[in-house]
Amino acid sequence: MDTKAFKAVFLPLSPTVRAVCRVFLKNGAEVDDAVQEVYLRLWEARMRLDELADPRAYAIGTARNYCLGLLRAAKCRPQPVPLEAEDIGLLSDVQGADGEMRLSEQIGRLRRWLDGVTELHRAVFTMSHFGRYSNGEIAERLGLTEGNVRVILSRLRKEAKEVIGHEA
Repeated sequence: MDTKAFKAVFLPLSPTVRAVCRVFLKNGAEVDDAVQEVYLRLWEARMRLDELADPRAYAIGTARNYCLGLLRAAKCRPQPVPLEAEDIGLLSDVQGADGEMRLSEQIGRLRRWLDGVTELHRAVFTMSHFGRYSNGEIAERLGLTEGNVRVILSRLRKEAKEVIGHEA
């Protein structure tokens, strides 16, 4: 399918594609992004679209499948876990009379550090230390290899211990 035919067939379907995306996604910006992604996927598949019996149904199906994929990915994405003192205590060696205050400072430093790492690294760290997932479970959920998860965790633990150990 050439550019002219693609525009003639699929651009008039834009309101329909947008309506399908709006059914699944409530945020206007997400809907806009989804419509763009659907049209990108249609454009990339344009050479196979000449034989379509119903281009409208194909566009609707593509939009539905893309939005369902987004929703599944969001459901599988680990949710932020609040950091509690006992969790930090697992990584820290705080003891003594001023222990509570130092622990509170360490929690703050660790939170700031976690805010600065990539989303993937934050997910791996929180799933391992606060969600108590095994490396295999983390790898499966995030689409990584188990070895990759071990390396990421090793590096993150080292950084976390440095962050916790530094006096503010």
